[in-house]
Amino acid sequence: MKAYILFSLALLSITAFAQVDKQRQSVKSKVDAIEGKVIGWRRDFHEHPELGNREFRTSDIIAR
Repeated sequence: MKAYILFSLALLSITAFAQVDKQRQSVKSKVDAIEGKVIGWRRDFHEHPELGNREFRTSDIIAR
């Protein structure tokens, strides 16, 4: 009986790890798809600094 319970727990663990791996791959592919765009935004924001509480250009870009 103990062996059956241990086997069941091991099987559940393997299934859980497989799901986590699939989720990790999904997130990574989505991040890879937008990484260039986000880096471009960051560079643009640093090239056009604005005073605090007066980030009109920055907020317009983010809103779009």
